[in-house]
Amino acid sequence: MQRLWLAVGSLMLLAGACGSTAGGAGDALGPLDTSEAADAPAAADGPAPDGSADSQPPRCPPRECPNGSDACCPFGTTTDSQGCSTCTCAPAPGGCSPAECTATPPPVIPLCGGNPVGMFVCERDASGACGYRAVCPGDSCPPEQCGRQACAACVPPAKGTFWCARGLDHTCGWRLSCLGFEGTCGTINDRAACEGDNRCRWLDPGCTEPKLAAAGCYDRADLECAPGSACSRGRICVKRVINPCPAGDAGACAACGAELALCL
Repeated sequence: MQRLWLAVGSLMLLAGACGSTAGGAGDALGPLDTSEAADAPAAADGPAPDGSADSQPPRCPPRECPNGSDACCPFGTTTDSQGCSTCTCAPAPGGCSPAECTATPPPVIPLCGGNPVGMFVCERDASGACGYRAVCPGDSCPPEQCGRQACAACVPPAKGTFWCARGLDHTCGWRLSCLGFEGTCGTINDRAACEGDNRCRWLDPGCTEPKLAAAGCYDRADLECAPGSACSRGRICVKRVINPCPAGDAGACAACGAELALCL
């Protein structure tokens, strides 16, 4: 019996020693620090702070515009509600809103070289104010109102000249004047040969604006047209300043510029 109690006592001492060792280790490490875990924010299941599903830019689907028409937009293209570009050309910046054009334009049609083809349009002037003014097809416009130069070209052998002007719709845009279509006087590059053809007339630029862009052989049928009217091949009749003096006059002609209406 004495041996049995000694064995039980030894077991109790051993258990106490193990408990003391475990307790001591716990005291040495201290209690488990859970403050960092408590302070860390939980992963959010909702949308990003900006309200979108994530903060990445929108993923736009591939866009193919008919005949690459978006490449010909002088002021780029518009964007949809997702921020993706469309095939619709953006309007010229700085235009006047209907609220800024409250005045009523005069109830008449402006004359363009005696031809009633003009229009009153509401536009912003240099001071920033909007108001109506009379414009005509073919009127020159500042290049900034036309934007990026149009992606167009003349059919060879014709050579083209770009100019920023109003079209038949009275809005500003890049226009391409082609000289030298097959069967026209523009294919003649020699002054003497041009003047020897009764269908043609050689023209030189005048000394004041708006002067003819380039010297060349022009069809007489395209001259003396009604300013602002439509011409063949999508052209417009405009007034340009030409040199009225014949070549080789040795200074006998004192004039350096005269207006001529022609199709460009």
